[in-house]
Amino acid sequence: QFDMVLSILDNELPKIEEEGNQKALCDYLNLKIACLLNKGDVNSAEPLLEKFKAALTTIDNKELQVNHAYHTANLFHLSGDSERSIEYNLKALEILGDQHNHPFYVGICINLTSRYLEKQEFEKAHYYSKKIEPLMSSIKHESPLVYFHYMNTCAYYLFEQERYDEAYEVLSDVLMHPLLKENSTVYATTIINIGAYY
Repeated sequence: QFDMVLSILDNELPKIEEEGNQKALCDYLNLKIACLLNKGDVNSAEPLLEKFKAALTTIDNKELQVNHAYHTANLFHLSGDSERSIEYNLKALEILGDQHNHPFYVGICINLTSRYLEKQEFEKAHYYSKKIEPLMSSIKHESPLVYFHYMNTCAYYLFEQERYDEAYEVLSDVLMHPLLKENSTVYATTIINIGAYY
């Protein structure tokens, strides 16, 4: 439904610009960038991130600063720039501090785990994976997509460590989740990983 949300947002933009409310503009840009990145539309998101960054200088809002850093990290990931993605994920984590209950905290740590795995920096990958491990029991049913992504990332790490039986246990747990088949992409990733195990 991203196109529908984008349409609603664009209808609201003239009113926001007329009011000159920078906080409202940042909220608008934040939501639009999130939709575009979820669609994989890096080219449309990139100039909006610059506009978002400029608007943020006029207000003091840590929540929106975290959003900007997180979106920038994801944009660099989608563009194939792992180094810059890591840089902005770390920046987002720094702004968050000890807010482990923040909605982005788990996502940022999963992103860092994945990026460090890509770089074959296993100690760092393990470090960020372990930071969020205690949160997984509640996330398993509250945010199943996040849980699936985390578990598949853990399986990848275990494969790289040649701990195949442990990786299989992780993937088996994902396969038994009642909501897995509702997301075809995550289901396919899990099946591919099971295939890699065999």
